[in-house]
Amino acid sequence: MSSLVLGLAAAAGTASACSSSSSGGGATATACTPGQSTACTGVGGCAGGQMCKSDGSGYDDCQCGSGSSSGSGGSSGSGGSSGGSSGGSSSGGSSGGSSGSSSGGSSGGSSGGSSGGNDGGTESGTQACTAYTKSSIAAMRTGKTAGCFELDAVVNIGVTAGPVYRLFVNDAAGGAYAGMRATCSASDIAHPCSVGAAVGALPQAESVTLKGAYTYSSSTKAEDFYIDAVTDDGAGAAPAPLAASLMTVYRSSTQIQNAYQRITMAPMALSQLVMYDWSPSEFAVSGATQCPYQVGFGVSDRSDGLVPGMACTGTSQPPGQSSPSPLEILIGTDFAPAFSVSSDCACTASPPTVTSTAGSLAGILVWNVSASGAGYMYVAPQANSDMPGF
Repeated sequence: MSSLVLGLAAAAGTASACSSSSSGGGATATACTPGQSTACTGVGGCAGGQMCKSDGSGYDDCQCGSGSSSGSGGSSGSGGSSGGSSGGSSSGGSSGGSSGSSSGGSSGGSSGGSSGGNDGGTESGTQACTAYTKSSIAAMRTGKTAGCFELDAVVNIGVTAGPVYRLFVNDAAGGAYAGMRATCSASDIAHPCSVGAAVGALPQAESVTLKGAYTYSSSTKAEDFYIDAVTDDGAGAAPAPLAASLMTVYRSSTQIQNAYQRITMAPMALSQLVMYDWSPSEFAVSGATQCPYQVGFGVSDRSDGLVPGMACTGTSQPPGQSSPSPLEILIGTDFAPAFSVSSDCACTASPPTVTSTAGSLAGILVWNVSASGAGYMYVAPQANSDMPGF
């Protein structure tokens, strides 16, 4: 596919621009794996990253993000963007879409997307970008420095429906911190994006170049990437899915290094998944007046012995678990309708029952932070075959 460069979103306001930092780490003398990235220290002691050259002869110069400014996590959205496919504004993040609102940025939209953006903590890097530092995803994330970045030749492993598009991309080489969730929303006040249609049309496993703003909260570990421009580089190859354990997918998981990558759990990795919570608060669409009202549910491994909550009775949504177990496995409906399982009692004809079971699980692992600053992990299946039996 020929390269197609799509426009840079115009940014409003008088905020200062990001600037790319100068190099200083130097290439190493030893050979390395092309595309591999590693943390480094740049000019002035800044934390950054460097990528192995395409010919494997050594590493590029150390690159550091720069030009960050702080912004509080509030209604202006500097704490993160919210909403799924067409969710509304969030009390902890910026506006999501056309209908409904989310109390913690975990709202979905009419196509059933679940929590889209991080809402808790204070993130930096909310100003408009005019220059971008080239980086791999891993180098950007391990640098933990907000700024304006260009991510070259990253691979699309999944994109949700609009109008708030969530593009999950990986470094082609894979590895720790190699995944990122990139957001494109025309209605985002802090980070307006004008290339949503192009993002939404990207084929699976396509190689792309992204330019945008990376935000990071040192207190809550909330991080997001807001797209300014996208270039379609043609067909790519996604890294192999990660073989996950229960410790990877529990809501209490701290394996942030594996977030935003596709995971699989073979039957031997879990005994059997059973329903646990039809109404997790993280997936409730607060204030919704039309479908969806609930954009995710909770399951547990049968061997953990958790007591399930109340199931759907007609179209009434039951209360969620008042004190959810850290061993709960949250399931988001980000990729509806391809993943059509839903516990939204008022909006689905066949919600899961207390006898619903699955012997395997796959999907994209997502780290999210609520408006209260509490982090949680969830899995977003990309098709019904990722959770057979439900």
